[in-house]
Amino acid sequence: MSKVVRFRMGKGKTEKIPDAEYEFTRKYLEVEVELPQQITEEGFQEALMRAEYLLDQWLEAPEVEAAKIPQLDTAELDALPWKKRNREPAKPGEFAWLFGPGSQSGTEKGAEKLVEAIKASKDGKLVVGDMEYTLVKDEAFIQRKPVKKGE
Repeated sequence: MSKVVRFRMGKGKTEKIPDAEYEFTRKYLEVEVELPQQITEEGFQEALMRAEYLLDQWLEAPEVEAAKIPQLDTAELDALPWKKRNREPAKPGEFAWLFGPGSQSGTEKGAEKLVEAIKASKDGKLVVGDMEYTLVKDEAFIQRKPVKKGE
């Protein structure tokens, strides 16, 4: 019997695009695993299972379609009426907030595209330029905060 020193495993997933008759998306991932010299049959089986688990996790991860996230201009975002904690006007690049869709008066005028983009983003966090935008307190507020270097 020959000794296995490495193996390659690949998996793919094809899905039909909703509302499209003949359009599909396809994901494919392949990994190569190099095994230690003194691997047992049990260790080999475990390596196979781990490789398959990693592939499955990647294939099942939810995707955020870029087309669903509206394009935003940082100058337009900075021009919105951002407020500091004390309700005074905030300068570009400062921590600030706006009224969101869950507030009494609804989304601040001009921030509708920003709200759409935040809702379409992964984890409800949207980074544009040097700022991170989120909806907070049951969507009553849109919050922006500077992105820390190294994140």
